Amino acid sequence: MAAAPLAISEPRLDEMPALLALLDECALPIADLEARHLPAFLLCRDDARPIAAAGLESCGEALLLRSLAVAPAYRRRGLAARLLEALEERARSLRREQVFLLTTSAQDFFASRGFQPVARSSVPAAIAESAQFRCLCPASATCMVKNLACAPQREASP
Repeated sequence: MAAAPLAISEPRLDEMPALLALLDECALPIADLEARHLPAFLLCRDDARPIAAAGLESCGEALLLRSLAVAPAYRRRGLAARLLEALEERARSLRREQVFLLTTSAQDFFASRGFQPVARSSVPAAIAESAQFRCLCPASATCMVKNLACAPQREASP
């Protein structure tokens, strides 16, 4: 019998240390994250332990996808794709049309899901002023964008 899919939901306040530990384990920036950012995140848990996470930071009319992380032991199981789909659905429900991101290692993953490389100089000012763009992510990180208004919705994974 196949294992039941792991549920995705918003984190609880008491999960902040575990979220930070997961992001740190995955070499993602955590210096600017505070408890007030928790509602922007989604978590996937195994046995109550966060094993995957991602967040959407609101920057004016655009959104910044940040901190898409999956614990190494849980990779290649579709968790990142499920989190991304859930956050894109959240973005659509907020009537936001663009999601930006910076990545140093997952360009192919994001490209396969409709993100396109874009020059950092072309991002909206509110995105460019975020801590991720200003100081937390290296200048060598690839900037990407997905226009949700043009992107077909993917069918939910089983």
